[in-house]
Amino acid sequence: MYDFVAYLKKYKDEGTNIELAAPRLLDLADARVLLVNMDNPVDVRKGVDEVVRVVNAVWGTALDETTVRDALKNGLPPC
Repeated sequence: MYDFVAYLKKYKDEGTNIELAAPRLLDLADARVLLVNMDNPVDVRKGVDEVVRVVNAVWGTALDETTVRDALKNGLPPC
């Protein structure tokens, strides 16, 4: 997921409109979503935790599980 979000940021930095991705990340940030690592099926993580981790790592933001959904409702973070 990190690679995908880094890809999004790269294209956003270049001026490409990739705002269609924000609603998908918002969907993954729902507290009811669980992500399963198919290489290690016992590695199950909450979607919101992964979205927070990856968006913060790529964009350098300081979102948490209570602020990430509101932030993504406004689109991806600025470049």
